[in-house]
Amino acid sequence: MNPHFIVWITDLADTGVVLPLSALLVGLLWYLESAHSAWLFGRALLACLITMAVLKVIFISCGHAMGSSINSPSGHTSLGVFFYGTVAILFWVKRPGIQGILASSALALLVCAIAVSRLLLNAHNLPEVIVGGCVGALALTLFAIPYLRQKHPSLKLKKLGLILLPVFILTYGTVLPAEQMLRQMLPLFHLDICTA
Repeated sequence: MNPHFIVWITDLADTGVVLPLSALLVGLLWYLESAHSAWLFGRALLACLITMAVLKVIFISCGHAMGSSINSPSGHTSLGVFFYGTVAILFWVKRPGIQGILASSALALLVCAIAVSRLLLNAHNLPEVIVGGCVGALALTLFAIPYLRQKHPSLKLKKLGLILLPVFILTYGTVLPAEQMLRQMLPLFHLDICTA
């Protein structure tokens, strides 16, 4: 498989792309739907980010001491599952029927491709990708269950897409080295808790 294509896929879930899109999506949900929908998404995003940061600190610091094969859970996979899963839910709710099914299926395939790309690039091993996927899925569930229970005012997906697409184009390719920054910060805050 073409390595450039694999990198292209994996970059779709980089924090430098997903965080600006997520911030914009919070604002769009607030403006186009409701403050409650925006809160549900923002809360779940924050839960995903905090959980991944805590797990990364634990496994970077203690993975070797625990004899774990997990050195650092996959943040790309967790953000990919959460963000693109949220977009799939929006399509599912706003376009019931074949359009929603096709869009949601395409986004599910994209999430799987992101996870596989992390393995093909040797950025993570299978357990790390699985842990990242589970964190993303739990955060998505935290958003989806209350979101799907509420009534949804009309939300024009074309308008949403026309606003998200330029931000996606501007941010795509931006790599935010979040894990490297975290690794550099650990000694500063004496968070290398398992070093003997």
